[in-house]
Amino acid sequence: MEETTLNQIMARRADLETAYHQVLRETLFTNRTQIRPAKLKQVATEEVAILLDFLQNAHYDTGFKRGESLYQLGLSYESMLRLGQATREFCLAEFPPEISKLALKATDNYYQAMVLGFSRTHEKVILEEQERIRAAMEQTISYRTKQLELAAGMGQVCQTTLDLNSLLETALEFLQMNLNFYFTGIFLVDEQNNWLVLRAANGEIGQELLRQKFKLEISDESTIGWCMLRGKYRILQNAVPEITLPVATPTQIVLPLISPKRTLGAITLHHERMENFSEQDLSALDIVADQLANAIENASLYTESQAKLQESQQTLRTVVMNMPIVLFALDKEGVFTLLEGKGLEVWGMESEKFIGQSAFEIYEQSPQIIRDIQLAFKGETIISVMELADSSCDIQYLPIRDENEQVIGITGLAWGIAQHE
Repeated sequence: MEETTLNQIMARRADLETAYHQVLRETLFTNRTQIRPAKLKQVATEEVAILLDFLQNAHYDTGFKRGESLYQLGLSYESMLRLGQATREFCLAEFPPEISKLALKATDNYYQAMVLGFSRTHEKVILEEQERIRAAMEQTISYRTKQLELAAGMGQVCQTTLDLNSLLETALEFLQMNLNFYFTGIFLVDEQNNWLVLRAANGEIGQELLRQKFKLEISDESTIGWCMLRGKYRILQNAVPEITLPVATPTQIVLPLISPKRTLGAITLHHERMENFSEQDLSALDIVADQLANAIENASLYTESQAKLQESQQTLRTVVMNMPIVLFALDKEGVFTLLEGKGLEVWGMESEKFIGQSAFEIYEQSPQIIRDIQLAFKGETIISVMELADSSCDIQYLPIRDENEQVIGITGLAWGIAQHE
């Protein structure tokens, strides 16, 4: 940016800081909890300083890293986008057209880089969260006794699926097959934390109870409620069970389902004979219950993370579709797998016509584009100007690497798209 324009923006630095601070206050409750109101002024001051540094040095990484930093601070998409909007409004209101035009072009480049940095960091965090969930389920159990083999088997069951209903059914089948109890029921706490709802049960009586949506109040009035409230297992002999069964079951074991965060429910096991269980038996059953509880928690976390990932993908798509940029991706053969962004409208292009087509064939008459793509496939990050017949833009190519650091594709961003007059 020209020094005169930059100096004029710097002269109004305090006004821009005030505008940023106001935006951050208005969007405070859209942010994540780690950012505090007392920190907003500091964030506004830092944002102005980093923007001015970008305008002076025009380093793309400055905007990209700022996007990463804002995400780590806890800012929301809305806060970040409102900062960009405030900058545009400031330039248009405070400067004459000849200066505001230059300022807008430079600041748009900054916020486009910042959006990309923010989005990449958000996607990385979501993927890391999913990886932690999967890693938490990978349990290797090596026991020599029958009870420990039972625990190992349940560990395998818990790794078969992240769908809660499928998990409960599979766990129920495993318990029945290996423990041979007359009746097995799995109760989970409802969303209001008032009731224990039967979610899985065996046999005809179990299916009938499920159809009735059988539930028990969380209280000391029932053995299952007692165990759930105290987080302790319990063995009953010749007690009257909470569930009416067609045959007598003199032995009942109730095991609470306790995850690291909370008590999720309980397992109830009913045997037709009077059985004496050793401490080792109960220890193994307790391990089984803990494993199932962790798997239930993981399934819930996975469902939540999937919903968050879909939300973030939709947010990113909304951003891309409403900003004058184009995001694209090529596979290892140079075929378009992604082409989106409002910038396509400037070019009069339709994404559907390019997806599945080779960039090398489409741009075979444009040696500069072909050369940039080839360099990116060699592992270089390329930033250049793409000149087409009736338009031009700034464009960046980023290699995509696999776990062996081999380039398996390219992702990129085009911005500053302008039609030639």
